[in-house]
Amino acid sequence: MKHSQLLKTEDQIIKNWQGDVQDPKVSICCITYNHEAYIEDALAGFLNQETDFPFEILIHDDASTDRTSAIIREYEVRYPRLIKPIYQSSNQYSRGVKPNLTYNFPRAKGNFIALCEGDDFWVSKNKLQNQYTAMCGINSLISFHSADTMSFDYISTDTHRYLKKNYSLRDTFERGHHFIQTCTIMFSRGCLENFDESIFKEAPVGDVLLRIWCGDENGIDFVPDLKAIYRVQSSSSWSNIILNDEYKKLIFFSQLLYVIDKLLSSGKVRSLSDLRFFRSKLTMEVLSSFSFGAKNKEFTGLFKALTGYDLDTRKDRLRWVIIGLLGKIIRKVASYQKTN
Repeated sequence: MKHSQLLKTEDQIIKNWQGDVQDPKVSICCITYNHEAYIEDALAGFLNQETDFPFEILIHDDASTDRTSAIIREYEVRYPRLIKPIYQSSNQYSRGVKPNLTYNFPRAKGNFIALCEGDDFWVSKNKLQNQYTAMCGINSLISFHSADTMSFDYISTDTHRYLKKNYSLRDTFERGHHFIQTCTIMFSRGCLENFDESIFKEAPVGDVLLRIWCGDENGIDFVPDLKAIYRVQSSSSWSNIILNDEYKKLIFFSQLLYVIDKLLSSGKVRSLSDLRFFRSKLTMEVLSSFSFGAKNKEFTGLFKALTGYDLDTRKDRLRWVIIGLLGKIIRKVASYQKTN
């Protein structure tokens, strides 16, 4: 246990808590898979939190094939009142199961849920205290804070300028995929009431849908002076899996576009103009890669199922390749305008 000499004991963590240990105010939800090299940093970030309220640490290990589960068990023995793991014997994500939605969220007792995956970690020891206090005093049902990016041992400082206390959904869409990192999110457990699980289960990533669902009416609040680390070199990180593989990137944005279309037609969200804007951005992401995707049999099958267009026919393929090339041109023009 590489952090064992630096961590407080369970009694030391609990001694300043006001209220029943069995009645946590915040539930930390952590999903992990093959994070042997990183999971102790995540656990240390949780256990270093200094709060005056009880919190719980809910971990879902998705049948890791390395020592991830063994490491979690060591910490579970030391912190039995705090750490509450689930150890899977077979991988659930590969079966289409969303681990947080299916296993962590239903057992969460806290009024608020804080997210952090097993390859990321929190730096600020007052992260939970400050974010919880902020959320108790605002109308928004979801908040976030700053995160630096780590690639191997190199840390890139967050360069976003957080000039607002509250961001609309469109604000966050305009600022790109990395404006809000999952490891910085805290949201009200009440958001999960009437949550459309059928749409959520079809989403390629859950945090985007959570942000839309929880931020629909009152936007998303920014909490200053807090810091987390988002890793990009982890083999299971979103950036590593999706953004470095052109085919997987195309599949990802196509699936997300499909889900946003379903959400728009569901009648269950109010920020329709914001979602239409997001849909247009996703459409550009898909179109800009179509000259690649049109050549891939697996993708053409998925695209036909989602849109009804058959890329194996000359007419439909020509139509979408042309649109894809136009999309690339439009993106290059937009990029040029931003830099000049």
